[in-house]
Amino acid sequence: MSVCCCSSICFSRLFIMRGVKLTVCWCHFDSYASTEFPRWVLILTGIAHGAVILLGLLQLVWDAVLLVCLPIRWIMRKKPILFPFSWRRAALLSLCASCLSAYGVYSAVRVPDVKEVVISLPHLPETLHDFRIVQLSDLHISATLPRVWIEQVVEKVLALESDMILLTGDIIDGEVEDRIHDVAPLSRLNASNGVWACVGNHEYYGKKGYARSLAAWRDKLSDLGIFILFNEHVVLSVGDEELVVAGISDRVGRGFVEAPDIRKALGGAPQDTVRLLLAHRPQPLKALQGERVDLQFSGHTHGGQIWGLNKIVERSNDGFLEGIYKLSENSRLYVSSGAGLWGGFPLRLFVPSQITYIRLQKGE
Repeated sequence: MSVCCCSSICFSRLFIMRGVKLTVCWCHFDSYASTEFPRWVLILTGIAHGAVILLGLLQLVWDAVLLVCLPIRWIMRKKPILFPFSWRRAALLSLCASCLSAYGVYSAVRVPDVKEVVISLPHLPETLHDFRIVQLSDLHISATLPRVWIEQVVEKVLALESDMILLTGDIIDGEVEDRIHDVAPLSRLNASNGVWACVGNHEYYGKKGYARSLAAWRDKLSDLGIFILFNEHVVLSVGDEELVVAGISDRVGRGFVEAPDIRKALGGAPQDTVRLLLAHRPQPLKALQGERVDLQFSGHTHGGQIWGLNKIVERSNDGFLEGIYKLSENSRLYVSSGAGLWGGFPLRLFVPSQITYIRLQKGE
């Protein structure tokens, strides 16, 4: 079998498998966003799905090595120039892909560790020095990451005793009636300056349509004490200072509900205080339209999920992937790699999930 033929076969099987998997989800659940199979089924199919993807990537790397070796073999007059197909090599690559996939799924569904981050803001007042914020992004509470998982996440968050808790979208997957038991532990989240959130694209997805699914989740999360900032802001009193926390909608709702509107979100907010913005995707600060933001919290990228492929995710998100970005002299952006991920592709390979514990300090 010639070089690159194996790669073609692997990737064709990948697309067939992915198509069958998503078609089954759509036919059975009327949605790609949430699959209500038992967790063990989702984990096993996740390993199989990941193994096929990784097998294709490993085969591609192997074929690239063979192509590099072809001129060497020709120079050395070794025959044949093309390498024959080897069952032993195929079995070895398959085993490696399966082991990597199993590890990747384990990394995806485990309870995330706490990542401590210090962010310096030039205009931070002394009162807010060492202000502590926990950011939870991309929880994707679902049949894959159910109540037993979110209970442990909540325990870790409460142990941090933060001043504020922020949820930056993609909190759930599925309809309220399917997730009502799983999301209940979120009601235990509390901080002295509140629990605030913005919506992500997955809050819109559901069998009932974008608008109805979003409305149902906004009401339910409000009942749990999580206040969604939907193109709006709040002004909090922290000691002798004021702190603005704003949130915008997600662009997937454009034409169905309400598009992201930073001017509306910050309209009337005090100009002489620290302004925090919650935006699920990391791009909106590029379109601030004259509004000042000191620090934006985002997620959505999942850190790329698979090391080596994260550069593709970075390019598709305007160069943002994970970590702290200095956008201007006074504006900062923090992108979380997320605490969870979509159950349709539960794989993290050397890109760990995180509960982000952020401390603010004054500085450049």
